[in-house]
Amino acid sequence: MVRPMKFTIRDLLLVTVIVALVLGWWIDHRRQAELREKAEVGFQTLCSYLTEEGYKLGWDTEKDMLAVSRPGDHKTSADAPIPPKK
Repeated sequence: MVRPMKFTIRDLLLVTVIVALVLGWWIDHRRQAELREKAEVGFQTLCSYLTEEGYKLGWDTEKDMLAVSRPGDHKTSADAPIPPKK
């Protein structure tokens, strides 16, 4: 005769905690992906706008427009070389 398996409250709580952690991670991961996608679309829109406006003003987009870079790609003032003293 096979004895039925019994679950304790501790087992049920452990499964509940594991499911809650996985679900929380999945929801956060999806939200971060959506935010990343929105930021990329915004960046592309900004680049298109600046290119169009620069063209209307007669700028050479390679030379005269301000360089637009992705967040984190910019250099800080600490990266600039120190000019020589005269």
